[in-house]
Amino acid sequence: MPPETAHSSRNDILHGAITPTLWSFTTPLVFSFLMTIIYSWIDTYFVSHLGAAAIAAVGLSEQFYYFTYTAASGFTIGTGTIIARRVGEGNEREAETVAVQGLAGALVVSMAIMLVMQILVPFALPLFGVQGQTLEYAREYLPTLLAGLPFGNCIYQMNVTARSTGNSGFAMRTLVSFTLLNLVLAPVLIFGVRFVGIQIVPPLGMFGAGLATALANFGAALLGMFMLTRGATRFGVTWRLPLPEASTVRAILAIGVPSSLQYLAVGASRAIMMTMHNAFGTNPAAAYTLGLRLDFFVFMPIFAMGVAIETFTGQCLGAGNIPRIFSFFRVATVQMIGIAGILGLAVFTGGEYFASLFTRDAEVVREAVAYMRISALSYPFFVALILALRVISGAGDATRSMVLMVVVLFGLQLPLILAFSRFLPFGVHGIWYGIFLGYALGAILVYWQLQAKQWLAKKV
Repeated sequence: MPPETAHSSRNDILHGAITPTLWSFTTPLVFSFLMTIIYSWIDTYFVSHLGAAAIAAVGLSEQFYYFTYTAASGFTIGTGTIIARRVGEGNEREAETVAVQGLAGALVVSMAIMLVMQILVPFALPLFGVQGQTLEYAREYLPTLLAGLPFGNCIYQMNVTARSTGNSGFAMRTLVSFTLLNLVLAPVLIFGVRFVGIQIVPPLGMFGAGLATALANFGAALLGMFMLTRGATRFGVTWRLPLPEASTVRAILAIGVPSSLQYLAVGASRAIMMTMHNAFGTNPAAAYTLGLRLDFFVFMPIFAMGVAIETFTGQCLGAGNIPRIFSFFRVATVQMIGIAGILGLAVFTGGEYFASLFTRDAEVVREAVAYMRISALSYPFFVALILALRVISGAGDATRSMVLMVVVLFGLQLPLILAFSRFLPFGVHGIWYGIFLGYALGAILVYWQLQAKQWLAKKV
């Protein structure tokens, strides 16, 4: 990719008009996140041919993978925040040092965590309440999925580095390549290939599904490294690894550790909810997995806008332009609530059609539709929650952001889930009512903290 192509993806975050800058930066991120959703749909579509137990196994494995992935992402989150601040200050030399050290750190940490998880997987899976065929499928799928963790984490690190400098198109290219590779590899490795009666590739089932993802991560990571050397950032990456600087490492960890703990809390919350669904049987767990697929489709534009707000906050703070942060936040919140409302209406009315694409089991479809209709009501509150949190984390106040997320998930949402599903006669639907109310109350709490402005005092 010629340098001028990469440079054209950059945005003038500090001086451009609010709405055009917001959407020119966010749109490539939306497509990037949509690629992640399409990947999950591809996996779900192909493994759904193996039955409801395979769908449930993918849902469980993805929660486990997410938990592991976020444990390895601390360096990435920390470096992104610091790079954005340094770019805003005009200190691109230090931004490059942070980027290269962050990538090296992310690779080492993710390799170590992946090896530990490979040892723990056989013992950890039964703790999630799965058994029978679902457990067997998860044992085939998850270890090979985890094998691609270091490459996936490198992709994430490179994406964050590029977008922190204003290049939001970089992630779209790496994730499109990842999704296309998986689209080609998944059916080949799951079902095998026969040609003129000769079995060229044996059918590997769930093992093949995980292997396809791992190989796709590897291929996309190679592409990302190539693009970084071709001018995807303001400062250029030469891959000359400087000696670790104690001050840089401390700054990265000060943001990265609480950020990782925040995402681990999200992963733990999802794992708990999946375990609670498993207690109601395979069909509710499969229905929840399908519902999450559609949720994540809606959440991706919200996450993309959140990433944009986080990057804008870092650069604007570096440049000393605090009013611009709130301008970006207000415009983004109003526009995204409108979009989330429209998407929520589509989910509420079209959930049955979506679920029917993945399964013909009438009970699974019925439960999935019930989940989608409750979940759709939470989308506007989710917008306000995520965007307010991203302003706080973009300022480098990762500890405050982490504490707020833990309070929302375990102080509000989980008690509500337990109350509605265990002590009130709603059954599995009580889990979904609790999720909705948790997001609503959480949005109020985080917005209050945003307006308190204590996060503005954080030094990075």
